Amino acid sequence: MRKQFDIIVYDSGSGKPSVEGPALGWFFVQNISEAIPALNAEWVLIAHPDTRIDRALLDAVADATLEFPFADGFTPWIAEDSDPDKVIDSGMLLRKGIGAVLEFTGNFQRHYLRLIAAPSPYLAIFSKRLLACTGGFDPTFRSGKARFFDLGLRALHAGAKLYSLPGKPATAIPFKESLNTKEIQNEIAAVIYKNLGLNDLYSYVWRHPGVIPYLVRNRKRLDAESLRITELSRFSEKQKESFYI
Repeated sequence: MRKQFDIIVYDSGSGKPSVEGPALGWFFVQNISEAIPALNAEWVLIAHPDTRIDRALLDAVADATLEFPFADGFTPWIAEDSDPDKVIDSGMLLRKGIGAVLEFTGNFQRHYLRLIAAPSPYLAIFSKRLLACTGGFDPTFRSGKARFFDLGLRALHAGAKLYSLPGKPATAIPFKESLNTKEIQNEIAAVIYKNLGLNDLYSYVWRHPGVIPYLVRNRKRLDAESLRITELSRFSEKQKESFYI
């Protein structure tokens, strides 16, 4: 029997389902690629261990997949678990010199369906087809922001449409990146190098010159990955510009 949702809890070697039922499949893994061969449902939730998965959230996701059949993926706003009115994260948009910025910035009063460039590290909802196409995280990235920024951009290159999920935010306990600021900047620079082209990379490097040694050391690998991602890309320059704020 096909399940309604598969739920992948990444960065987690083990765990206990917070919602149980025959329509749900749960996978507690380190990298989402470990779960892909066993996926059964048409829609997959990719969650950080500190994100709350409950019946209300699953009902909202089910409604969205029916109401917006043209979408390939969603990400909700994320509110702090101890204060559901305090939004702490969301999907990502683009900004020159910075790379990824949170979609909810400046839009606290209204949460609406909006195209985004990448999902939140707290929670992403992908179709099984799209997740199988993009694969898991780039294994060289350890930052949650870089991993999901890269995953979202690779989805756009594959022709996907990702949206901010309207309605009540999901909740999570805020987590801190395990990397320091310089390491995160290195990984964001690599994401831009692979997915967005030299003009965007120059803007980022201008503001973060400390990433240059990392890019030089990894240039051959990044060139090969960029070619693989962009050679048959369906992500046009016009589309890319629409994600900038």
